[in-house]
Amino acid sequence: MIKTLRDRGLKHMLNSHPSVNKIASILEISLRDGEAKLKILLKGEEEPISLSLNYAIEDESLRVSGVKSDREWVNGLAGAFEDKYAKISLGKYGKLAWLVKHLI
Repeated sequence: MIKTLRDRGLKHMLNSHPSVNKIASILEISLRDGEAKLKILLKGEEEPISLSLNYAIEDESLRVSGVKSDREWVNGLAGAFEDKYAKISLGKYGKLAWLVKHLI
């Protein structure tokens, strides 16, 4: 029950963030033991994409790895940007960062 509420809260929070809202709507998110599974509808697309990834909070950063999708072009983009977005600083997101660290 707690995990379900956490996932719903995280989904709502991310969908409310202007950077996410500009490009996509998160339809489903599930976090379990360092692994996330998402279903996302990108703006302008008719069908959602599925993503899975590994995550960890390290100090003030979110570490993301092993991004996989059901779309080959998304896998290509994930591979191309793997080094750049492998470690995301949460400090610049203020209260949002605090909430993310406590939710996951």
